[in-house]
Amino acid sequence: MSANSSSGVMADIAMIDRYQSGDTVPLSAAFICYAHADNTSADPKQRWLDRFLEFIRPMTRQEELNVWSDRQIKIGEDWNTRIRQQLLAAKAIVLLVSPAFLASDYIAQHEMPLLLMQAKERGIPIIQLLVSPCLDEETKFRYPDHKTGPNEFSLRSLQAANAPSKTLIEMTEAEQNRVLIEAARTLWAALRPRPTDVLF
Repeated sequence: MSANSSSGVMADIAMIDRYQSGDTVPLSAAFICYAHADNTSADPKQRWLDRFLEFIRPMTRQEELNVWSDRQIKIGEDWNTRIRQQLLAAKAIVLLVSPAFLASDYIAQHEMPLLLMQAKERGIPIIQLLVSPCLDEETKFRYPDHKTGPNEFSLRSLQAANAPSKTLIEMTEAEQNRVLIEAARTLWAALRPRPTDVLF
């Protein structure tokens, strides 16, 4: 591991220590990773982050589910630090995968290495929604270092909420809704408190 990678790991450990000591406000349970281009369409039905948030809104309103995306970054905040904080604190990850997602250097170099380490070391579940046809099988993500790895991961090795042969944009609206509902239920099931989590 390079000196830069080592310093990054030490910074992450210090960040976790601060959370545990109560120096920061409680962080969200689920992190949504997406490309901004997939949420800017003039057609609301093609804004995939908004569509997914709409489906999980009943659970977030009832405080049964807590999610975070970079839209919650406030003016003046260090956005890179905030994203890393939320990824480190996440108990589940949602990926909205598309050509724009795979083309994003920030996702490939910063978000994916960290979330893949979280999945490997802490067993964090990853819920994948395939937005549109893309080179998900051919694309490899290296971690913990995005250049040198040594670990390598392909998204095709994950079971997605929908088949690569039928991505969201290739479905009817009713079919899209059913996939989004299933993904929302899977996320809720992954995050809902278990009896052993409740202290009396």
